[in-house]
Amino acid sequence: MGYVNYEAWQEFSDHDITYVTREKRKCRYETLETREIPEEDRDSVISDETVKLSWRRRWKRPMTGEELSHRRGRRPKSGVVLVSESRSGRHKCRRITKWKDKRDEGTITFLTNDLDTPASVLCEVYRRRWQIETLFKRLKQNFPLKHFLGDNRNAIQIQIWTSMIAWLLMQVIKRQTRRKWSLSNLMTAVHILLNSYTGLYDFLDHPEGQWLKIIEARQKSASAYQELALFPPQSPPFSRIKRRPLIYRELHMKKRWIELLSDSNIINQ
Repeated sequence: MGYVNYEAWQEFSDHDITYVTREKRKCRYETLETREIPEEDRDSVISDETVKLSWRRRWKRPMTGEELSHRRGRRPKSGVVLVSESRSGRHKCRRITKWKDKRDEGTITFLTNDLDTPASVLCEVYRRRWQIETLFKRLKQNFPLKHFLGDNRNAIQIQIWTSMIAWLLMQVIKRQTRRKWSLSNLMTAVHILLNSYTGLYDFLDHPEGQWLKIIEARQKSASAYQELALFPPQSPPFSRIKRRPLIYRELHMKKRWIELLSDSNIINQ
């Protein structure tokens, strides 16, 4: 999180939202407790404290009609009468100070409302914050997380965990293939091959030859269905509906794969 707003941080804590951010310069705080640092973290973590931050916010708002009717003095002929208001409070959080990667560069201080997680883990979370942002961005782009299948908390958590498991499986497949596929194209390939009896890694390593085999197998199965006459001819009311031949659809899918394979994001030229 890249902005300083103590009131917003308190709202995060009220709604059980965890944050980790850097401390701004000349931050005033009151120390409530000094935590003990584990022995394995003493080389990097300098201090771990529980503190309280005081905040005060001022703003102006227009006076309502009822307030104007009870207002003493001359009533303004035109314009809006502004009233000054303020709000103050205190926010309880955790203050962690650690050395930077090189001790010559000095120290860095974090503020967080997570009072249970070890200090070294929270520092690592902040260091990898952009990787976490990229992960959630790709999850929202490639998985249906914009629309949830259920309304309760359990259904939403199941859908998120399922997407995370699928994401990890895609990463394993991506690392074990010889070609360099982009994640979106890799997921498109897996989605198309779900109903095909073909080796996934064989297809991803040699998609051109494997795709021709898939087309031939589907053409053979289509001709076998036609020879067995499993599907009777359509009745007259539906005879005007024209469907594209199976071979035409297979050629169209082959053309789509050729365009997909020519993408610079898939093949490392």
